[in-house]
Amino acid sequence: MKYLYFAATLLGYLLILLANAVVIAVITFDRQLHEPMYIFICNLSLNGLYGSSAFYPMCMANLLSEIPTISRAGCLIQIFSLHTYGGFEYSVLALMAYDRYLSICHPLRYNSIMTPFKVTQLLVFVYICFEVVYQRFEMAKLPHSVLVIMSINCLLSPPLLNPITYGIKLQEIRKRILKLFSSTINNSVARVKRTEIKRRQTT
Repeated sequence: MKYLYFAATLLGYLLILLANAVVIAVITFDRQLHEPMYIFICNLSLNGLYGSSAFYPMCMANLLSEIPTISRAGCLIQIFSLHTYGGFEYSVLALMAYDRYLSICHPLRYNSIMTPFKVTQLLVFVYICFEVVYQRFEMAKLPHSVLVIMSINCLLSPPLLNPITYGIKLQEIRKRILKLFSSTINNSVARVKRTEIKRRQTT
């Protein structure tokens, strides 16, 4: 069964990497998307890569290990990474809510408030200063498997759903992703045709 769990975990990790990498690449290379909302979405995807990379590789290594272990230093690094991931996740979502509030309630002042410098300041602030609030519930009667899934749910759903919910579902990003893939396919087809023509000319 451990190989089945490993395959499922690996598939989930690869989907997370693909979805977030596509959103980051589209926003980074398209200058028309260099606006506060898209910059925040890009940082949300970066954070998804950061948090999932702090969890999944070690998880997959332990799934294949006969005796799952982790060093003290590795444990501390993973704890730090997961806590910073969680804190930044909520902080960026709060910035996105603030950005939407300004665009809706103060549309005429939006561009003067959300300047590139202001966006940079806000992102630096949430990187440096944030707080994660944990709430504890009485869950002793729940099955162990349910407790495990609940404890790692923040690493299973958000890294995969965020780039879809906040990225691919947006029309501007979706259009550019489709354009990117179509141009890649067209270039590949053209390259194959050129190779085939050269091969025929040499024979």
